[in-house]
Amino acid sequence: MMGRVVLYLFAGACGLGATACGSSSQAGDGGSDAGADASGDGAAPSWGASGLAGNVISVVAVDPKSPSTIFAGTSAASAMVGFFRSQDSGHTWSPVAGGLPAQSAQSIAISPTQNIVIASVGIATYRSTDGGNTWTESGNDPGALYNMLFHPSGTQVWTATAQRGLYTSTDGASWTNITSTGLPPLNTVDLGPLAHDGSKLYLGTGGQSVYVSADGGLTFTGPGAGIPQAFADSINALAASPARPGVAFALTLNDGLYRSNDSGANWSKVTVGNSTRRSGLIIDRRASSTFYVSLDETQGGPGGLARSRDDGVTWSPFGPPGKPVSVIDESPTDGTIWAGTIGDGIWRFGL
Repeated sequence: MMGRVVLYLFAGACGLGATACGSSSQAGDGGSDAGADASGDGAAPSWGASGLAGNVISVVAVDPKSPSTIFAGTSAASAMVGFFRSQDSGHTWSPVAGGLPAQSAQSIAISPTQNIVIASVGIATYRSTDGGNTWTESGNDPGALYNMLFHPSGTQVWTATAQRGLYTSTDGASWTNITSTGLPPLNTVDLGPLAHDGSKLYLGTGGQSVYVSADGGLTFTGPGAGIPQAFADSINALAASPARPGVAFALTLNDGLYRSNDSGANWSKVTVGNSTRRSGLIIDRRASSTFYVSLDETQGGPGGLARSRDDGVTWSPFGPPGKPVSVIDESPTDGTIWAGTIGDGIWRFGL
């Protein structure tokens, strides 16, 4: 299983939809560039608790077609288990029902162009075509899916498992096993996470760096050079942007962040700061030279996020201060950042 964090049980979950879940705020962003995104009326974005307090957040995703809609998933170590949805920018949250079981959330994929949401819970995968109101189980899915990725066009989605390899679907209703060439033999390494820059598909592995496909997963080249190939350097997260095809970032379990400028053929290490355990990585959808890395260290580390606005050259602490962040996403319209924490629910950075 790739990119997972150690899970603990936390009590005291805040009631769903309770105002107190989202009322706590903290001015500034916890870093040296606090307030740099201030709006024209003088207001500055800030961090605030959004909801689901007391739960371990394993999934967070913004619907790019409707950024006021956010999905969050909790792990089996949570007081409330399953997927939750906010349709009012995180002010209130409700359990996702309509046929989706209240089981441990593994992953979610939201089409950027179609009204399709695919969620993996427990050991099965479900599909919604009405924004998450009703769900039907997918056909021929390979079980629990810890990584799913839509093509930037929204016309194809992929997932990968060590046991059964790479799968693809056009709409999540059913899945097809791709007979890929160039990947390690099945059951030898974990497969995932995934990223796509609009031209190439990137696939991280458990200790064998990153593989790249230019034909939708039929053939792969790799592993890329520069990332040490050892279990300690399993790929935790990948990021690539259609705005800059060929530029990709890979976050390893224990050895930090790596960058490629040549579509994954070669990688070089990027210094982020103190050597703490990191799990999440995203590229800003509005500014492709801005990056966020989550710090999920729970053994005395700083927690929160680190942000770079200069293509990874320099980094600043970004907050939420002292919160061990496991997963992150960003609104494509206003840049609001959503951070899922280990035991402290969802936090939001925005106006």
